[in-house]
Amino acid sequence: GLGAASATAHAAKDDHERLARAESVLADLTADDPRGIPIDLLRRAHGIAVIPGVIRGGFLLGARRGRGVLTVRTADGRFANPAFVTLTGGSIGGQIGIESADVVLVFANERAVRNIEAGKFTLGGDVTTVAGPVGRHTTAALTGRAEVYAYIRSRGLFAGAAFEGARLDVDEQGTARFYADAAGANPFEAPSAAT
Repeated sequence: GLGAASATAHAAKDDHERLARAESVLADLTADDPRGIPIDLLRRAHGIAVIPGVIRGGFLLGARRGRGVLTVRTADGRFANPAFVTLTGGSIGGQIGIESADVVLVFANERAVRNIEAGKFTLGGDVTTVAGPVGRHTTAALTGRAEVYAYIRSRGLFAGAAFEGARLDVDEQGTARFYADAAGANPFEAPSAAT
């Protein structure tokens, strides 16, 4: 009854806030900050996930999931509608003491994107994850083995980060709820052109 409707409304509000926070981080990705993620890497990305405010004291939140959004590049080269994701468990090497930071994952190849669409995987386990290079105009030394480049953004600066054991899941309920008004939009397809 009324309690379920209230919970759904609250969850929908959280989804919109999550999307707004992730969009803010994505805007910073494209800003011409010399310490940002390399433009070359972003141009070649098959997908980008942003999970805002997920770190406490060097560990990813466990019981309370980090929630964020993911967008993948479609066959025509555009980025698709965002899907909601959760990040749980694991730790971040060499980053102890950080109060809170945003996690950014840049998916470097199609296999990593297919793994996302399949539902879930473990960073550093199912997919090879490395600390991403930093510097807007750095020609990223993209390694053949890396499927995901990982970053944290703390105090406005991006830094490469080593993630181990963190699990990324597509939040199908949150995604379905968000697109309920959009006539079943598929988050893994490009938005249709306005008519």
